[in-house]
Amino acid sequence: MSIRLKLSFLIAAAGLVTALIFSASVLFEMLEQPIRVMDAELKTIAYESVVTLDQAGAASLKDSRRYWIKIYKAGVYEPLYVSHIARHINLPEENKRKALAYAYVPDEVSYVEHNSDGLTAFRIRRMVIEQEHSTGTYEDDGDGDDEGYEDNKTSYVVYAAISAERIKGEIVDLIVVVILGLLLSVIVLTVISYIIAGYILQPVRAMNLRTRNITEKNLSLRIPIKENCADSDEFNTLAITLNGVFDRLENAFNRQKRLIADASHELKTPLSIMRLITDDVTIAGNITPEDASRLSNQVLRMERLVRDILNLSGLELDRAVVSERVDLKSVLEPLTEDYTLLASGRNIQLTMELKGSLYVMGDYDKLFRAFSNILDNAVKYSDKGGEIKISAERRDGRVEIRVFNTGEGIPAAALGKVFEQFYRVEQSRASRYGGSGLGLAIVKRIIELHGGTVSIESCAGESVTFSVNLPAE
Repeated sequence: MSIRLKLSFLIAAAGLVTALIFSASVLFEMLEQPIRVMDAELKTIAYESVVTLDQAGAASLKDSRRYWIKIYKAGVYEPLYVSHIARHINLPEENKRKALAYAYVPDEVSYVEHNSDGLTAFRIRRMVIEQEHSTGTYEDDGDGDDEGYEDNKTSYVVYAAISAERIKGEIVDLIVVVILGLLLSVIVLTVISYIIAGYILQPVRAMNLRTRNITEKNLSLRIPIKENCADSDEFNTLAITLNGVFDRLENAFNRQKRLIADASHELKTPLSIMRLITDDVTIAGNITPEDASRLSNQVLRMERLVRDILNLSGLELDRAVVSERVDLKSVLEPLTEDYTLLASGRNIQLTMELKGSLYVMGDYDKLFRAFSNILDNAVKYSDKGGEIKISAERRDGRVEIRVFNTGEGIPAAALGKVFEQFYRVEQSRASRYGGSGLGLAIVKRIIELHGGTVSIESCAGESVTFSVNLPAE
């Protein structure tokens, strides 16, 4: 079932419940109204009959043959007056003021409305009407109690009834009309809600149509959104969210394409050199030590490149790292010792200053690789006779590590690109040092997996400073 139909049925169901509650209250009131009318009519006929009986006698009472009437004088068991219907139909004479009684209608009073089985329902009332001797006025006692009548009053007990068969038919017809009205309203409401649901879901259809056109060939397409924040709704928010997903997807595809293109370009140079060397070897018939060394260097270069690509790919797939307590001193101190040997070969002074507790939660091997890449960069791109400073300290619940090195620096325009895959500030210098162009991209990914940040500052022609910020343990 489609969402449109579900919405239509839900709206129709809500409307039906509301209509049922409203119809039930109206129907209850309409069912009570005929009963009230009959009770008022019986009260009137009882009052008129008592007045006529008291003033002119029973012979003066006109029998309309519509009402069932019996009139008693209080304390007397023989009725003073019995109507024509009351002579042929027996109804219970109870102390209840109002009641509903059923009786069979004999042929003598067949004019009384009844059903096909000859049964009819009567609405019967019991009333006590008193005449004030001093004033001659008549009052409805209202309590229906035969006990304790006053001497200065004449009390009459009146039983009056009227056939409710016609009212029953009208009530049945009323219920049928209400049910038919409810069914019709449900049908109309369903149709209207279906149209409204279609209008509500129109943005969803538009988003669905647009997203079908977003493929790997045209990832730049986006779902249109409302720019005015005042008109923003849930669908607009969904469109913004989906566009964000498509942005990340497009970036991932672009990174993948760029990685393939850059890797192909990087592999092309050593493969070309290797092919030329093998051609020379084929022509000469033997390989010289120089050619063997060149061939070995290119193989090592390709090996480093492939290893870095695999490492970066693995890090891209990782969503978290093995969390263990790591003392960054145990990471930085052995690295400093190792790179001091390399730095001394170029007369570079390497110093380290570690302050306080430097514990973090993370993966020792990955952190070791990240800081190794940073120090490798610092040694490679420092000038001869230059300086490298490593500092680390705990501050505001985080550990900040800074690696400073003198050198040519990085142009301001390139600072935002140094962490991209295969990016090199100077292609000639990078090729000379044998870098793959993936070292800093690996650093950035490892630090991000540890919930940290890495940034770079440079003073052109003077120095470069890497800053790594990690959550302290």
